[in-house]
Amino acid sequence: MTEQPKRPICRHCRFYFITWDQGVPHGCRLYQIKSQQIPSVVVKQASGQECAGFESKDKKELFK
Repeated sequence: MTEQPKRPICRHCRFYFITWDQGVPHGCRLYQIKSQQIPSVVVKQASGQECAGFESKDKKELFK
């Protein structure tokens, strides 16, 4: 059985941010988007490929 590539976890990415806009609470600084969905889902729908810009946050930033 082949293993499917895993979608990046946006909350662990250095480009992910939470907006102040209740209508579009998720954002990605790399792709300059805000959306109702997690940015990796939006990228997948728009390009047909998984997010290529994922960069993991430092361990210190993950547990803020």
